[in-house]
Amino acid sequence: MFLFVSLLSIYILYLASGRGTLLAYLTVFTIFFLSKKAKIITLLLLAILFVLGNSQEFQNLLMEANPGMYFLFYGIEDDPSGQGRLIQLEQNWEYIKNNFITGGLRSDTLVFGEKGSYIHNILSFLQNYGIIVFLLLIVLLVHGLYVIVSTNSGDKAYFIATVVFSYFFIEILLFKTVGEIRSILPLVITYNYLLFYKYKTTSSGRKATDMLGEK
Repeated sequence: MFLFVSLLSIYILYLASGRGTLLAYLTVFTIFFLSKKAKIITLLLLAILFVLGNSQEFQNLLMEANPGMYFLFYGIEDDPSGQGRLIQLEQNWEYIKNNFITGGLRSDTLVFGEKGSYIHNILSFLQNYGIIVFLLLIVLLVHGLYVIVSTNSGDKAYFIATVVFSYFFIEILLFKTVGEIRSILPLVITYNYLLFYKYKTTSSGRKATDMLGEK
């Protein structure tokens, strides 16, 4: 069932042209489930994807189903969307260099006169809000990763929060823009949960240590 749901999810994201979502899903899925009990299923899924991905017949099906997504995996140099994003990055980077302290809200649209001409990664925060907000976001992301790495827990809720945080971490870092509130909210919510869980477990550990010391 797990294997079927995973393959179905990948297929749906492919059809929906969810470039960043699909790549973030594959990255987080591979990292976390290879480190957990689902190693065999994960390796089996990756093997299936590898075999299918090298099949010419399967590549033809992918091309027919969604040409834009096909070029992402089999010919990024021919991907019109990818080339367009590189041009947008170059144009917006010029604005960032001249306004990196304060930024410029909605500058991606107002300056370049075209909706959607924004940077599709974390630099969009630097462009729109300036260096202070950008650094605060970096601190949140880095500290969130530190909490995950430094906390060893078998709690299922904590594991889910870790996966969700990591997923949106990758999306915001590489694929999403400042306007994607649906990526920011889950990131902040799961970050706060991770902090709460670490504080709770740390406090419990200290109390247990103090009790042993008193004895």
